[in-house]
Amino acid sequence: MVPLTDGEDNHLGERWARAHRQEGCTTAKNQGITVFTIAAMNPDNIGGESARELTACSSQGDAPDGTYVFLNSSTPEELLGAFSEIGRRLASLKRTY
Repeated sequence: MVPLTDGEDNHLGERWARAHRQEGCTTAKNQGITVFTIAAMNPDNIGGESARELTACSSQGDAPDGTYVFLNSSTPEELLGAFSEIGRRLASLKRTY
């Protein structure tokens, strides 16, 4: 799963949105889904709480040596790089049934 955010919540109250975002990420991870997060916003706008939320949403805690959080994705080239890196990581995953 790859949540992509611009850091703006235009439809829900911020408190409600935060709770439901985190709930969705936790549910996905509990079901074995790998979660990568991407912030498509200027890195100057990503402060402590935003960075912590994106990291908590991702699978970073499950594999701290991996890259699951892309905070510096404010240009088309940086977004392409983030998605390319995610593609490389997914290509190396093994499925077991």
